[in-house]
Amino acid sequence: MPIRSLPFPLPPEQIRSLSPPLLASAALGPLQRVYGVTLDFSMGSLARVDDALRRHFRVRRYAVGDYPATLALNIAAYVGEVMRRQMPGGRWGLPEEELYGTPLPFLLFTHHEHEVQINVVEDLMRYLWSGDGCAPHNYAAQQFAALRRAGFPTTGE
Repeated sequence: MPIRSLPFPLPPEQIRSLSPPLLASAALGPLQRVYGVTLDFSMGSLARVDDALRRHFRVRRYAVGDYPATLALNIAAYVGEVMRRQMPGGRWGLPEEELYGTPLPFLLFTHHEHEVQINVVEDLMRYLWSGDGCAPHNYAAQQFAALRRAGFPTTGE
């Protein structure tokens, strides 16, 4: 399957190849130290990320040369890791399981014979670049609602 082109710059391959939990943990330092955001992998922490993005980032106003691609990747992986921890049946997908041609980490949620791929990292990097989509807390809530409607057991809200 060909990799689709993305509307935003990507961090270097050696950074993108790190495990999503490691990428998520890398978001903790800058967000806590620089922006004073307390992160604990809870749904509530996503609301704090939303607030930091509103106050300190220029969502929709980046040019290729100044887009913080690595930090965007780390924040997006953090959101995915929160979702994975909060929702039963979620795990980070393997490259050979990828369905949509994204070069970025993605989540797979499995319930009985059903499997759903969520391109959380791509979706949130797009949001940070262009403003298309939802801020992290609403994004996670919408994805959980969609999984619930599809019959997946839920605990995250």
